[in-house]
Amino acid sequence: MMAWALVSTALLACIFQIGDALPQGCDASLLGPEVCDSSLSANERAAALVAQLTLDEKIQQLNTFSFDTEYFNGYTPGIERLGVSPWNYHTECLHGLRTAEGSCNITTTLFPQVTAMAATFNLSLVYGMAAALGKEVRTCNNVAAPKVFTKGGGLSVYAPTMNVYRDPRWGRGQESVSEDPTLNGDYAVNFVRGIQGMDAEVFDDDDFEGGDEGGEGGDTGQPPGLSSSSPYLLTAATCKHMAAYSFEGNSSKAAVNRHNFDAVVSQQDLDETYLPAFEACVTRGFPTQIMCSYNAVNGVPACLDASLQQDLLREDWGFQGSVVADCDAVYDAYAEHHYNDNESSAQVAADSILGGCDQDCGDFTYLHGGDAVDEGRLQEQDVDTSLVRVLAMRFQLGEFEDPSAVQPYASYTAQDDSDTLQNRELALEAARQSIVLLNNSVGLLPLAKPESTSVAVVGPFANATAFLMGEKDDFSPPYLISFHRGLLGFTSGGGVSDDDGSGGHDDDTVLDDDDDDNDTVAKKTKKKGSKAPAARAAAAAAAGDDDPACPFASVSVALGCGDAKCQDLVDSDSFKEAVAVAAEADVAVVTLGIDGTIEKEALDRTDIGLPGNQLALLQQIVAARGSAEGVVVVLVSGGSVSSTWVKENTPTVLEVFEGGQSGGVALKEVLTGDTNPSGRLPFTVYPEDYISSVNMEDMSMQPNAATGAPGRTYRYYEGTPLWPFGFGGSFTTFEYDLREGISKRGNATVKPLEFNFGAAAAAANKVSKDSESSSPPPLSSPPLLEGAPRGGVELTCPSPLASNTDQAATRNQHGLTLKVGVTNVGTLHAGAHSLLAFVEPPNTYIKGNSNSNGSTAAAVAAPDPHFPRTALRSFAKTRGTLAASASGGSRGGGGSRQVLRLRLRCTDFWDWREDATAITAVGDGSVGSKKLDEKRGRRSKMTTTAGFAPPQGARLSEPWTVRLGDAGGSGPALKVFLKFAD
Repeated sequence: MMAWALVSTALLACIFQIGDALPQGCDASLLGPEVCDSSLSANERAAALVAQLTLDEKIQQLNTFSFDTEYFNGYTPGIERLGVSPWNYHTECLHGLRTAEGSCNITTTLFPQVTAMAATFNLSLVYGMAAALGKEVRTCNNVAAPKVFTKGGGLSVYAPTMNVYRDPRWGRGQESVSEDPTLNGDYAVNFVRGIQGMDAEVFDDDDFEGGDEGGEGGDTGQPPGLSSSSPYLLTAATCKHMAAYSFEGNSSKAAVNRHNFDAVVSQQDLDETYLPAFEACVTRGFPTQIMCSYNAVNGVPACLDASLQQDLLREDWGFQGSVVADCDAVYDAYAEHHYNDNESSAQVAADSILGGCDQDCGDFTYLHGGDAVDEGRLQEQDVDTSLVRVLAMRFQLGEFEDPSAVQPYASYTAQDDSDTLQNRELALEAARQSIVLLNNSVGLLPLAKPESTSVAVVGPFANATAFLMGEKDDFSPPYLISFHRGLLGFTSGGGVSDDDGSGGHDDDTVLDDDDDDNDTVAKKTKKKGSKAPAARAAAAAAAGDDDPACPFASVSVALGCGDAKCQDLVDSDSFKEAVAVAAEADVAVVTLGIDGTIEKEALDRTDIGLPGNQLALLQQIVAARGSAEGVVVVLVSGGSVSSTWVKENTPTVLEVFEGGQSGGVALKEVLTGDTNPSGRLPFTVYPEDYISSVNMEDMSMQPNAATGAPGRTYRYYEGTPLWPFGFGGSFTTFEYDLREGISKRGNATVKPLEFNFGAAAAAANKVSKDSESSSPPPLSSPPLLEGAPRGGVELTCPSPLASNTDQAATRNQHGLTLKVGVTNVGTLHAGAHSLLAFVEPPNTYIKGNSNSNGSTAAAVAAPDPHFPRTALRSFAKTRGTLAASASGGSRGGGGSRQVLRLRLRCTDFWDWREDATAITAVGDGSVGSKKLDEKRGRRSKMTTTAGFAPPQGARLSEPWTVRLGDAGGSGPALKVFLKFAD
């Protein structure tokens, strides 16, 4: 290390100390007129500020010092001579604001874990959660400044996590949405827009009245407006972790772990699985930051990879913000990846900036960046470029404005804008919509007469609260309502069961809530040095928590297991007590699953089944009762948990995830029927032995006959899952129709086909007129979507051979919209419903060119092993619940009907064919080719070198299938014949 890094002692004299007053507004006498000119862009003002800094100051500002107490106490220091304040770049709030009490001493809302939010398949709900979190982040910042800069008090938010959940063992899968790129991308878009204070996504047909829409972007690609009167961002969101991050290792000390893992990924998997969600986040969500990941991608540490961060992210996708490294990832490139045979620390610091990583979440760039410039490895202009991107964020957030200009944000207060009644209800609604009904084969749920039913709640999560927070335990919710408390009727303050409401992951995962102490919220807030506002106390009283109305005849509780690991002996007293309590009740609610002691950041699982003796506990309960018919299995998890025995032997099963502050209330409402489950699985639930045939370090998605790998996620898995992606039951029955029809989008055209005349005639493009046919062909199985054209539709798209940049940029705007009617045809229960559309490829895909009359020069039989057999392309959810039918039966029974839009793009079809032939051209997806330049050319220009050049005006021979339902493939379908414009 050169002496440059030792100047930190002198620089300390130039920074503000904790507790110093921060500047208000922008002092032009110190910063100059350009920095303070609000008519200039954020980048222009940031450049004017950077021009006044010394090299030492510039290097210093490119680090967050997040976990560093040696230099600057965990925040980026200010520059006193210019009136630039210290800044906290590290706030985390995936589903609640972490460390809020340490930062600002306020209570904030805790929503369900990310996979639970994804299970709602309700993007309006995701957007609403993010908007609420953004407001609470601003409130915390208002309260914290100027004294506190610990994580939680800043406006730069490290969220959302949006990596594909490729393997059920991944410890961090619970905070990463789902296994599907479309769902992950749409989730990220809505989260980013909500938390940054931006408008929700607007589509080209939003004059249509329907439900809570989602599942495909359709706006112009221009940054949306802000959703309030403030011209500034509410917070600055960060889409993370790019790219191909889905591996922790079994511990940070393992030989291979996330800090040194090299993700060897084929170009196909990058394009089809690991990158699409990030492209959606950038091009439709407009985040302020992207975070690069710990791992390497094909030998290059992600935070040093210019092909990803410069070429793809900035040049191809048009990203204008900054890239921040995951914490200490730049250090990892040097010390863990040993990049380029242990090249010097100064070179690694230079490589990170030149590779497109602007900011180091850590201090490695601070320590070695100056050396890189001194040694000529890095130019000061390169430092300037990165720093302008970083500082522009602070101008976008309004830091350099008078508080009166940053309204309404500057006026947010803890009493009025954090932990509001609206946020509490939103958190409860999210918990309700997340619950997935996996089995109800004997009709036990909802309980017919709960008021006369005795209920026992047993198992390691019966009265636990820590798991409701997910893997992290440093949130500050107003309450955490355990299952036991929820079943007793508590809805707010009485739900916290221990003195401070936290419940450590290691020692207090299971909390004893039998003390009936309903004053724990007051104790908690007093212990933490704050008081609950009078409004909160009044609300808790109004909710009746001092004397809750229990909806059941009685509720008893026993654990059986001391914690989620359940190492208790099967003949222990705790087991015997739980079995006895469960056997005596009319209904036994058995809570099983996993928590943050088993899966979390930096800890992958080695087993995807139920831990320890949990299954033995359930089996003893079923044996003692003589039947499983009165048993409700409640699965708790962030990631997926597998049990073939549960699937085959228990007729009533719920997946409740990690439900946030109101998880216990939501479970009670499902049992009583006050809530009809509408959640769907955001992941595949595999048999337990799945992991024996799949190497955790193998990043390939496709099945592999040589290794025996059956493929990953529903898009490639060749086996039979316990429950498929998108599965979710209901207490009622819904039917679909297309009576409102199909409309075109953009420059596409849609033509109904009365009859299907078969592949041969279609291939020759010699389809006769409808009147010339004497009889229709037989219906396909499963049945076609009611109201759909019997022969499907012909979708004519703009040519994929576009060389014009504008045409290529707008290709996602062309396609069709299905206006699907959803009707509740059940007679007993109202309910909400999520509608999922999967696109399936034809029986053959075209390889090579077609001649002028549309016949193919060559055809290859499908399914190709490198080809996704089905993929989610669009989804929507009903707005509110649909009332039950008066008499039952299909249509006409009186049940409520709502029309939802499913938007499909031309690229949802022909992109797959292009990818498949392109992969063939480079050798069936050979690994490590790093052909980003070639791939970008195929994506943007669709040249004939891709091996796919359908003639303009010709229709492809075999139809695609749009199927509604889940990934199991049993729902009604619509056939789509693809054609390209002349």
